[in-house]
Amino acid sequence: MLIVVEAGRVVGVLPDRTSETFTAWLTEHPGAEIICRDRATA
Repeated sequence: MLIVVEAGRVVGVLPDRTSETFTAWLTEHPGAEIICRDRATA
């Protein structure tokens, strides 16, 4: 799940936790400035 932390708003749900999927999402949604992750094991 991708969330705007300041607003607490969900902006996307990814089908998996791979870097390829996340990279594709970022490519389609430019403008992210800060990225943090939950550090959960996949």
